[in-house]
Amino acid sequence: MSYGIITKIKGFILLYSLTFKRDGSVKYKLKYFHYAKMAVKNGVVGFRVDRIAGEYADDWFYVKGVSQEDKEWFCQRGYAPRKVNMYGMTKENYKNFISSFEFYKHSTYYWGHFLESLENKLLTYYLLAPFKNNLPRHYWHIEDKDHIYPLDVEKNHCGTIDDVIELVKLRPIAVKACYGGHGRGFYLYEFKNGVFYISGKKVGEEELREHVATLNNYILQEYLVPHHNFVDLCGEGAFSVYRMIIMNDKKEGQQLSAAMIRLGSKNAGLLTDFPGTITCGITFNEGKIFKPLLWTSETERQLCPIHPDTGKQLEGYKVDDWDELKALAIKIARYVPWIGYVTIDIIPSEKGFRILEINSHGQSWEFEAHFPFNLNKYNRKAFGLPETPKY
Repeated sequence: MSYGIITKIKGFILLYSLTFKRDGSVKYKLKYFHYAKMAVKNGVVGFRVDRIAGEYADDWFYVKGVSQEDKEWFCQRGYAPRKVNMYGMTKENYKNFISSFEFYKHSTYYWGHFLESLENKLLTYYLLAPFKNNLPRHYWHIEDKDHIYPLDVEKNHCGTIDDVIELVKLRPIAVKACYGGHGRGFYLYEFKNGVFYISGKKVGEEELREHVATLNNYILQEYLVPHHNFVDLCGEGAFSVYRMIIMNDKKEGQQLSAAMIRLGSKNAGLLTDFPGTITCGITFNEGKIFKPLLWTSETERQLCPIHPDTGKQLEGYKVDDWDELKALAIKIARYVPWIGYVTIDIIPSEKGFRILEINSHGQSWEFEAHFPFNLNKYNRKAFGLPETPKY
């Protein structure tokens, strides 16, 4: 049997497996299968087929203000219909933005030997050891309840659930799965006024102990509170997270490709990238916020020049120590030169800038409302795209 036939058989098995596992009505699954086939046909890497098919099927049924004819037109070209509303994307300007078929094709992923270091948060911690002063403090690695390993604590031997409980009594602790993203596997342990909390839910000590015992391959680290300037801007409990995109250009070195900040609100909760989040572009030279967009749903954004909770002006707000932040991002990207496209999340804390995470292929949709991907020459070079968008 030829390699081509075997590949096709594997492709069909993948498509049917993904469709069968997908929740939804028969109509939804048929539409999902249609877009999954489309993704495979256009060379999307296997483990991203589900992401594209699910997004396109969701948009077919739930995005408003775009005709079904236009939805199919954009999907055929690799653009989720939600981007019509999110970006102001049209049939005239759509090539300013990168197609999902280009973004998720095999050749644009960087499969180097060190990729695992960016997928596993524990390995990322060790990889970024030279930047320890810019990392949140990492206390323990929990492989399972019987194997709790010391990272940056005074003890040299393995810990116990008792050690975790005592740590939580002293300070809030971020509990993060070593694998995962988009908020999956995140918990906040707190102890306030004699009461324990898990991600804002009041629990007893025994319930907290039981929760710790269920953790498998997690890191316990310092929970970072934003700098007081952002607390004043967005309110108590609201997050503030910078996202910097750096291209490691082979000829010209590190190039800032996009800069944004995700700001929280009362409706956002603890996690970014969900309704209630406000995403803002940042000008490269001055470090000023522009075009703040409030996520009113998973597929809708609206201009938000004033913070909905505090009434403070977001549009034109100048962030502190902008040149220092840019220099840190460039330095980190230079440290991993084999990665052509580096995404870095950084928290502005009272202790200075702290690296939340670093990724090798962060999604583009989040910043394209502010920085259309294909209008940047370094983006195009990294992804092998034409020098100028062609219409």
